[in-house]
Amino acid sequence: MQIQFPAFRKASLVFCQMAMGLAAAGLGSCNPSSDSSESGQDAVVDSASVTPGGMETAPQVVEAQAPVPNHSAVEANSSEVELPQEDARAATGAIQVEGDAFRHFGTLLDGSVVHAEFELLVPGPKPAVVASVQKSCGCTGAALEVLGEEGSQPYSPGQVLEPGTRLRLRTSIDTTGKHGEFQSMVYLLTGDPVGPVRIDLRALVQQFFRAEIDGTPQTSMDLGQLFTNDVRRGEFEIASNLVERFQLNVQDAMLPPQLKVDLEPVDPDEAGLAARWKASFELGPDLEPSSSRPYPIQFISDQPKAQSEPDSAADPEFHKLNFYLIAEVEGLVVANPAQLYVGIIQPGKLATRTLRIVNRDESSALGKPNASLTEDCPLRDKAEFLIEPVWEEGSDEGGAPDAWDVSLTLMAPTEEGSVRSFIVLELDHPGQSRLVVPFSYMVRKLTTREARSR
Repeated sequence: MQIQFPAFRKASLVFCQMAMGLAAAGLGSCNPSSDSSESGQDAVVDSASVTPGGMETAPQVVEAQAPVPNHSAVEANSSEVELPQEDARAATGAIQVEGDAFRHFGTLLDGSVVHAEFELLVPGPKPAVVASVQKSCGCTGAALEVLGEEGSQPYSPGQVLEPGTRLRLRTSIDTTGKHGEFQSMVYLLTGDPVGPVRIDLRALVQQFFRAEIDGTPQTSMDLGQLFTNDVRRGEFEIASNLVERFQLNVQDAMLPPQLKVDLEPVDPDEAGLAARWKASFELGPDLEPSSSRPYPIQFISDQPKAQSEPDSAADPEFHKLNFYLIAEVEGLVVANPAQLYVGIIQPGKLATRTLRIVNRDESSALGKPNASLTEDCPLRDKAEFLIEPVWEEGSDEGGAPDAWDVSLTLMAPTEEGSVRSFIVLELDHPGQSRLVVPFSYMVRKLTTREARSR
């Protein structure tokens, strides 16, 4: 698998101005608060009220408050647009939002989707252009339209807008998985040297359900450090912020294969509904080594969400809760180094590199591993492995080795290029059967200076 390096080209004057304006403006991002305990306990919903049966009514827009600047990175999710040089330089006019560029949707239930429209105007005297529409969060939707006598038409990025042109920006936010204070930003990158047009969308998101560990609301449980053959068990409870009793199920199809979850209602009624549910989990063995991996658990209830479109004939969706187990998984058998960088190889030359396979399991011996390259590696048939046992100082060389040195010898191809691939080690160990080590190399001729230094 060859690595492709992107080609860079000079940006025109107008895009330099856009970048400077974007940096000066300070771009906001999706900004949910980590403290949701206050909203989580409040059963009064301003914009997504709940009937006794648990059904939400349509959200009501709350009067906007003064926006607070939020300076952070923006998600660049639109493609780059090239404009004709003359049009780009001329289209440096401003685009103004008519009315308030800030919308607070009030209190929403987790999973609500709400919409807002904004009217814009090109005041002149110069024409304007929108290079792209960017959003600070993937949960946000934004579509720009040009208004005319015959109705509205989608705006094409790079289209020059004459003075007096009116536009409409349709926006939406999806609060699924959010909680607490929530903010998302939409930006119109224009040729105006003042900077981009900013639209600020906010809401206070209340979760329909909450998970509790020892009575404290939590969204995850940190299991600390585990080995690949460890088994960890635990439990937590789930309750609702809005309804007294409900049905709950685990989305088993979404569970990782190493994770099992059982649900038990606490003091259920005759219909099997309960105000609280106890979730018991078992994680492991056969865990994959990772620095910090989340293991997701998704629960689905019998409580339907309010339709984002009131007249929609689509099947109702139901409120869900996501909970995560976090673990740092260490392998019983590890590679040192964890990834092998071969470096620069001259075309047609040999290169040899060595990594050590270490057994950290004191209760079991590690037999001789088998090594190979993945099938996508172009040097798979031109690589040789030499595997030798290693005993630490003071160890009995007649006993099981403490480690194994795996030496990889490559014959570089004649064509230049870069490759990333993997060394696959099949292990003779009861607690771990496989170890995958990334490796990479570059084939190219040495420069005169590099050749002299060798």
